[in-house]
Amino acid sequence: DAPECGICDTCLERKKHSLTADAFQRYRQKIRLVLRHEPLSAQEVLSAFALKYQDQVHKTLEVLLQEGQVEALDHRLHWKE
Repeated sequence: DAPECGICDTCLERKKHSLTADAFQRYRQKIRLVLRHEPLSAQEVLSAFALKYQDQVHKTLEVLLQEGQVEALDHRLHWKE
């Protein structure tokens, strides 16, 4: 792997899909609010966000699932308190 230059198409694509800590916390908070009322499908959670943010929200959901803060039961996402 070559070092990242920050200007080629590959580097720009990586940067576009990267998730900053601040963005992660913002998405996490909104996901928590959305799931607090009722379990929802992943698509329903994503639809609570503007289309341009949905890739990053999807990544946030993956992390939350891996960390156990969100769980999937019967194709629905639940926030674990």
